[in-house]
Amino acid sequence: QSEEVISPQVAYIMTSLLQGVIQRGTSQYARHLTRYKQLGGKTGTTDDWADARFVGFSPSLCAGVWVGHDQKVPIGDKETGARAALPAWLTFREETLADRPVEDFPIPSNIVFVPVEKHTGYPAHGSGKDVILEGFIAGTEPTGYPRTQ
Repeated sequence: QSEEVISPQVAYIMTSLLQGVIQRGTSQYARHLTRYKQLGGKTGTTDDWADARFVGFSPSLCAGVWVGHDQKVPIGDKETGARAALPAWLTFREETLADRPVEDFPIPSNIVFVPVEKHTGYPAHGSGKDVILEGFIAGTEPTGYPRTQ
């Protein structure tokens, strides 16, 4: 038996944020994949460099890579999820994407897209390299800059 625990709109916003990790964040190296816009993911690293991971997904497949030891010992200085785990995930994903049709994440009703400044999230006027189109649940989208006192 299944039950809905989050709305399709919240799930879409979370998916969109995780797509941003690949498109503009810690996993930008994945942009060499032809279908990087149809992928989302998240890197992870422990404070002491003992574990590195990347979990990535498309609409129909989720897979993760963990790099570490059975005992908690460092795997190497600055061995982050993007540096140590993402390359293995990319190799796997390249092979699994090869024979699959292109898939897009479905956009549920009540989602609106607003051009925003990628560094602030405030509404953008015009276009440019610092402007991204971001999805919001209708009624929660930014409408202006916050007032300062």
